[in-house]
Amino acid sequence: MAKDLDGEDQIIFDMKRQGYKDDAIVAHLIKQGLTQYKPASITARYARIKKKMQESNEELLDAELTDWHEGEV
Repeated sequence: MAKDLDGEDQIIFDMKRQGYKDDAIVAHLIKQGLTQYKPASITARYARIKKKMQESNEELLDAELTDWHEGEV
């Protein structure tokens, strides 16, 4: 689980990565008693989640808090 994601974001991220369609994700969130998104909103939300995760990873690299260092492959 990514440290910056709330529960809903994590569900959306995981389900999209597993190939679920937006309608299925909406139905799952509703079944869990969470936010009732429109299917068209899921793709936009997923894009924001991915961007947030990428920015977080870049911050870690910039702070040299990862095992990767310049020059390593």
